[in-house]
Amino acid sequence: ISKDNKTIFFTRNSVNKKQKSLDGTQKLHIYQADIVRETIFSLMELKFNSKEYNCAHPAISDDGKTLYFASDMGGGSGGMDIWYVKMGPDGSWGTPLNMGNKVNTPGNELFPYITGNLLYFASNGHEGLGGLDVYETKIKDYKAGKVYNMGKPVNSEHDDFAYYVSDSLKKGFLSSNRKTG
Repeated sequence: ISKDNKTIFFTRNSVNKKQKSLDGTQKLHIYQADIVRETIFSLMELKFNSKEYNCAHPAISDDGKTLYFASDMGGGSGGMDIWYVKMGPDGSWGTPLNMGNKVNTPGNELFPYITGNLLYFASNGHEGLGGLDVYETKIKDYKAGKVYNMGKPVNSEHDDFAYYVSDSLKKGFLSSNRKTG
């Protein structure tokens, strides 16, 4: 959800049952909608979605002009990569750009979250504690800096992902399949 609480971005399967990929599956797509008085209006599928690859886990920048997401579209490093797309002057989304090999690996990079100039994401391709781990990098001019593993207690030997941190950077949430819940 955008910082002004007026726009929501989300992932779901294509609603068009005829939109199966060549491998016979329905791929994940990103949708955008306006929020007016707690009701969703103007639902639209983003134009860079495709029936041949997944687009998922959207995260909008603080200014609402850059959308980060995960995709296995061509031109990536392998698996799912983190991509971003900028909003044009007319309010339409441009062409997605790959975050590059500081962030992306031959493994999977998923669940981006952006706050200020900090990008958080989950990966099983960077050296970590096991499974998916959460990483942080500073973004400057759409380029990633050094990538840091968030370490314990954020990460564990299980899958840790979908990190969210408050604007104060003092409290956060994450998803995990740790046995302790």
